[in-house]
Amino acid sequence: MQVQTTNTVDYTTATKDTTKTNKAETTSDLKFDISSLENKNPKEITYDEYKKLDKEDIEQLFPKESMPEENKKAMALHTKVNISDDEILNQVLFEKELDVKDYEIGQRALGMIDFLSKMWDLATSFESYELTDKYMSENNIPFSREKFAEIQQKMEKTVVYDEDKKMTAEELFEIFDNNKLGYEAYIEFYNYTPQDEKYQEYQANIAYRESIKIAYEQKQNEQNATLDAYTRNTKSNPVLV
Repeated sequence: MQVQTTNTVDYTTATKDTTKTNKAETTSDLKFDISSLENKNPKEITYDEYKKLDKEDIEQLFPKESMPEENKKAMALHTKVNISDDEILNQVLFEKELDVKDYEIGQRALGMIDFLSKMWDLATSFESYELTDKYMSENNIPFSREKFAEIQQKMEKTVVYDEDKKMTAEELFEIFDNNKLGYEAYIEFYNYTPQDEKYQEYQANIAYRESIKIAYEQKQNEQNATLDAYTRNTKSNPVLV
């Protein structure tokens, strides 16, 4: 039977049904058509659409030189959909990025997350520090900054970092918890009261990070509830063959 290739969908299907070599070549050559996004602003592009884009696409849609603000926003949204291997976390951060206003607490927090994502393997790996601490402890070496730095530099050479490592929700939330401890330490050290501007700023930072955790847990619970309902439904209605 001759396969008709009257449109793009039929053509794609036809090529995928040939040989394995052709299938691999065709799949790798397929690229999302961004022409449908040309008249949209960055916030109008959906999560799923951003998933199909790369940075070159964004530069084509929103040239940095002529559309700096649009380019910055599109890049931030694109980063969020790819920031981790956890789709729920990506969705939460994407939605936060859509809603955030310039110069507010959330903008700084999301900017911090973007910064960490660029070097996540380095930001989260303390293996050389742990090795140094263990080595000094086991060998009864008195602690000093100079000695620790000397040994740590040698330990650093034994650590292999994974440049493709992406953050997990647990790691990000651990950083949030450490941020909270830091803000609370500042409040206590400087004896800030609820009337102080710094106290209010620190509490707002804590609250914003907590809102990300809460949104993540809500989405996770919703997904689990949907999965449980689907599982119960399929078990109570078996398909007879």
